[in-house]
Amino acid sequence: MLFHIIAFAAGFILDLIFGDPLYSFHPVRLIGHMINFSEKFFYHEEDSPAKKRFFGLLTVLFVCAVTELVVVSILLVSFYINKIFFCGIEALFTWQILARSE
Repeated sequence: MLFHIIAFAAGFILDLIFGDPLYSFHPVRLIGHMINFSEKFFYHEEDSPAKKRFFGLLTVLFVCAVTELVVVSILLVSFYINKIFFCGIEALFTWQILARSE
């Protein structure tokens, strides 16, 4: 529990100091690319509204599942390597997901 509090506080401080990171592998950008890919794969203009809703739901489930799988996998591996390393990774993830308006 203490590691989570430290990591969240460190991530918040990183966000205050550095703001939003600007690089092409930012998690939000990667998730956006995944959404675009899954929409092209699942979604077709000629589909009925009901089919579009169903494929929209599949897109949401796919993107959420892949994102969760990647994040949890990285956190679990880092936890088994070292708890301090885990805390640092969690702080970086916290910094990446925080968004603040200027």
